[in-house]
Amino acid sequence: MGLSSLHLPENLQQSSAGPIYFRYRVPNDIQPVLNKPDLKYSLKTHSPWTARQYLAPFLEYLQGVFHFIRTARDKAP
Repeated sequence: MGLSSLHLPENLQQSSAGPIYFRYRVPNDIQPVLNKPDLKYSLKTHSPWTARQYLAPFLEYLQGVFHFIRTARDKAP
C-alpha cells in the first residue's frame, strides 16, 4: 500500500490526482519584500518518497534566501 498525502509533512501538499507541492509561509518581516504571504512550488512528482527528499534542501535554501533579504535590508540606507 502506498503512502497517502495524509503522511506528508505539513510543507508538502498533494491534491487527489496532481503533483506534490512544497508550501511555505513567508515570515512576516519578509512578506512586504516578496509581496506574498506564502510560497508554493510544484515538485513535479507524485511520489511522497521523492518529495520528502526535496524537503530539507528546499527549507535550507529558503532560510538562506531569507537571511540574505534580512541582511540586505538591514544594510540599506
